[in-house]
Amino acid sequence: MCHDRPDRPLSLEAFTNVADPQQRADFAALAELREVALLGYDEALRHRLSKRIRLPSGAALTELLRAASFLLSVIPPEEVDFDRAKASVLRQTSF
Repeated sequence: MCHDRPDRPLSLEAFTNVADPQQRADFAALAELREVALLGYDEALRHRLSKRIRLPSGAALTELLRAASFLLSVIPPEEVDFDRAKASVLRQTSF
């Protein structure tokens, strides 16, 4: 989550399903970047916001992916439910 202005925060929550090969590859590719562009659009698809976000070090992102992969490997496949896990995180962390 990133907060753009403490007095009027703009929050962004992003989730990656490491069990999905494409999402896993996209997340792994972030380790090669120093920053990413974030573009915001309204309901009419008009551009409303541009931000550049610095990423943690590639090593930190790689370690995070390694930890997520380990956890995925020890959870029985029949218990892996990305949507349920995401909903649980949102319930516990949303403002």
